[in-house]
Amino acid sequence: MRELDDAIISIVRARWRKKQAGEDVPDDVLERVLEQVREDEYGADVETQLCFEIKTFLLAGHETSAAMLTWTLHELSKAPDMMREVKRESDRVFGRTRKGSLPTRDQLASMEYTLAAFKETLRLYSVVPVVTRVAVEDDELGGTRVPAGTTVIMSLQGVHHRADLWPEPLKYDPARFVKADENDEMRDFKFLPFIQGPRNCLGQYLALLEARVVLGTLVRRYAFAPSKAQGKKHTKAIPIAPANGMHFTVS
Repeated sequence: MRELDDAIISIVRARWRKKQAGEDVPDDVLERVLEQVREDEYGADVETQLCFEIKTFLLAGHETSAAMLTWTLHELSKAPDMMREVKRESDRVFGRTRKGSLPTRDQLASMEYTLAAFKETLRLYSVVPVVTRVAVEDDELGGTRVPAGTTVIMSLQGVHHRADLWPEPLKYDPARFVKADENDEMRDFKFLPFIQGPRNCLGQYLALLEARVVLGTLVRRYAFAPSKAQGKKHTKAIPIAPANGMHFTVS
């Protein structure tokens, strides 16, 4: 971990020096963040914080997105009608894209059913099933006193599987999220795969855009049929992964 931290901080320092020297730099995630840092703010604390944030984007974001894609493909491979709708969207969007290029953000945003399929995966499988927070001061939750320093564990999967919030909660049904009002989801705190509030996931929109590119590319090129005895969740791995891998017949 020290070697990884040193490597990332070296990249951050090199980029900062280039910026200060007025050299051209790539318009990437790191540049977007450094644009917000004033010269008098930059120092070891900023480097450390950036190191942590970049690791979150590259490592935590990779695992959770991979798990989301795995479970989504698993469910779609069992439901031909749903798979056809995802493929229809992919053909429409990627079919208009010049070879060697990627769809624009607006084009990807039009893949509404595909996005709904991902959201339903995040609800049903709750890739990150629980989160914890530490109370910084005395508080009260639902009539229960919570002293400062208490670790509060929130069951996101418990919320996502509540029958009073989600009819037939163990059924995979992307239609729940088609034409859904995202503001209502956030306001009601019933859909929480990325948490809500000021500490929600910074990478959620990027992850859902990237996932549409990956899934759209796969379903246009290949047909997937599920192998037998698939779908069992691992009991200890987080993000939630298949217990014994995920196998498909691909043609």
